Amino acid sequence: MNCKWCNSQNRDTARFCATCRAPTVDGVQIENLRSGQRLSGRYEVRKALGVGAMGAVYGALDGNIANKRVAIKEYSPARNTNPAEQKIGAEMFEEEAQMLVRLDHPNMPKISDYFREGMNQYMVMDFIDGVTLEEYLQQYHRVPEAQVMGWGQQIASALHYLHSQDPPIIFRDMKPGNVMLDKQGRIKLIDFGIARKFKPGKAQDTQKFGTPGFAPPEAYGKGQTDARSDVYSLAVTMYVLASGHDPSNDPFNLPPLRSILPNVSPTFERVVESGRQLQAQQRWQTMELFTTALSGAQGGPTYPAGPIYSGPIQVGAPPFAGSGGATKTRSLTQSLAESSARLSNSKLVALLSGIALVSLTLVAFFARAIAQANPRFDIQYPLLATIGVLAYVATRRVWTPLATFTPLAIAAFWVSSMSLGGLDQLQVSIQVVIFSAFITGLIMMGWAYLQPNFVGKGEPRYYSVAQSHLDTIWCVLMGFIATVIFTIGAHSSSLAPWAEPTMYVFGALNGLVGWFVGDYLYRLTQEKKDQRGS
Repeated sequence: MNCKWCNSQNRDTARFCATCRAPTVDGVQIENLRSGQRLSGRYEVRKALGVGAMGAVYGALDGNIANKRVAIKEYSPARNTNPAEQKIGAEMFEEEAQMLVRLDHPNMPKISDYFREGMNQYMVMDFIDGVTLEEYLQQYHRVPEAQVMGWGQQIASALHYLHSQDPPIIFRDMKPGNVMLDKQGRIKLIDFGIARKFKPGKAQDTQKFGTPGFAPPEAYGKGQTDARSDVYSLAVTMYVLASGHDPSNDPFNLPPLRSILPNVSPTFERVVESGRQLQAQQRWQTMELFTTALSGAQGGPTYPAGPIYSGPIQVGAPPFAGSGGATKTRSLTQSLAESSARLSNSKLVALLSGIALVSLTLVAFFARAIAQANPRFDIQYPLLATIGVLAYVATRRVWTPLATFTPLAIAAFWVSSMSLGGLDQLQVSIQVVIFSAFITGLIMMGWAYLQPNFVGKGEPRYYSVAQSHLDTIWCVLMGFIATVIFTIGAHSSSLAPWAEPTMYVFGALNGLVGWFVGDYLYRLTQEKKDQRGS
């Protein structure tokens, strides 16, 4: 049978969908409701999307619009035994519905219906197929700067829209858990339960709301929240997304962003640090100014919108590296590194030893095969053992991959030579190979330092898709360049630089292979360091 919610195929005897876990049969208890139950005579309840203190959010099918998927937010006073709090909660829920039904912005869910059934209230809104930024952060720990800037622009646009209403609407609970990312890469603000209309001239808020760590000082009774309060919360949200730092432990004493992210760009640092000032008059005074700064109009670059989410993300599961969209926000090497880092030291050593053994076996096999097709392979092979990782080391300016890869490269050189009849049969000695590789590495390193605008900056683990692609292309180019340098250095007396075109093809391809190997080794080392630090 097909699941009514996600249309996945399941066994006829299944009670829950194997894909989305929604009940496949009617009558299953889902919080206050049951699967298959109809609300307002048109909405068929299928699953619970979330549960809160005062109700739940359900996924339902709208029978009036071709069973379109919708989200239904519920307020249930029965969850609270305090009559006064029941009344306040009911009033807030109704006010939220009345406020949202007249708003229309691409970064906010559209409210299509509001009704009561018994003591409960229900609000029908667009179903957002995605994850909250809190779930995204739990999965990926930190988010690349450019991606945070893209998301920040979308959030700021929605908040500026709210602040432009008459009277202005203050969101008051900006945090990653109240922002969703859908499969098209769009940001959606959710949970307007404590949003309020700004009342000019009022000394302070009647009710105190906000999430510790994200709420500004004025939310704790020191003043009335206004547009600058949302500026503060958005700045802290961006700070948390980029740094992974938990602000709840010491809300108003967050360390400077650069102390956590040494390579943060001046634009991003200025936008965030100015926005999270404790004194409201020292922040960006309007969300419009904040938006202008985010767009880079004040001396910074324009950042792209964040990559597309194509979940589902299962918090705690290994990051995915699928075939399109934001599934590549984590590269394959990062996914492998994180998976490898979770292994015990003995299992990790066994895994890496196994990979090395398989690699050397393939080297022995292909060395003989290629040598039969190309007699000069014995002087070409050293390139395959060194150039690629040198390209990565020079590009990233880190030495960990070189230190870990060098023994394997020497072993591969020895295995290859034995396959071709022994070291004494080679046209080039291992000393020449090592010396030429060392000189090549120094030249490549120097070149990389002369290309600060091309080579990526910061930790590769937190690169955007574009930065990772640029990194890879650079390594391929460096592999080609290094091959030219190596050839001239090692064989200038016996081989004209352009006598063997296949060498340069090998070099370019090995730049790609070296990027993969070097990136994996570097990221694995960093993941192990993070584990020791935590």
